[in-house]
Amino acid sequence: MHPFAIALLAGGRSSRMGEPKHAVRMPDGRTMSDHVLDQCVRVCDTIVVAGPHDTLQQHTCIPDNTPWTGHGPLAGVEAVLASGIAARWLIVPCDMPWLTADVLQSMRHHDATGVVCIDKAGPLPMRIDTAMIGEVRSALEREQLALRSLPCVVHAHRLAICDESIIRDIDRPDQLPQ
Repeated sequence: MHPFAIALLAGGRSSRMGEPKHAVRMPDGRTMSDHVLDQCVRVCDTIVVAGPHDTLQQHTCIPDNTPWTGHGPLAGVEAVLASGIAARWLIVPCDMPWLTADVLQSMRHHDATGVVCIDKAGPLPMRIDTAMIGEVRSALEREQLALRSLPCVVHAHRLAICDESIIRDIDRPDQLPQ
């Protein structure tokens, strides 16, 4: 087991975007996931994709576990924590192409246990210890699928950052830069 790994959340329905977010092209012709992965490789050698087996073929993909297939990001987090690959994870969404390696590195090396999130951001990106799997599974069993409502996220250690523009996500085509 690795002490630390990164999981790119990808392969969701992307209903508002109209196509898989990880494959959406930015103005420079590269995908959103390319932008995010470029930063992730500067932080860690062990990177997987939380998504169906064919999401990004150049990476190990970890699909949702039964019975939670298709239950959104929380199911992806559960599958990653259950994989046995690492003791601590940095969960990074594929739709935040402005994330920087510096911020991801700060999250990785934060001295807190449990969960670390960015102050004034949603629950993602998050650093989470595998020990939180029971709490994640309990929420899935109760069908409380919002990551932000997990007690470990509500009480997460918060990392302040200087440039909040890097934590913007892209949910709809009109949010893409021109």
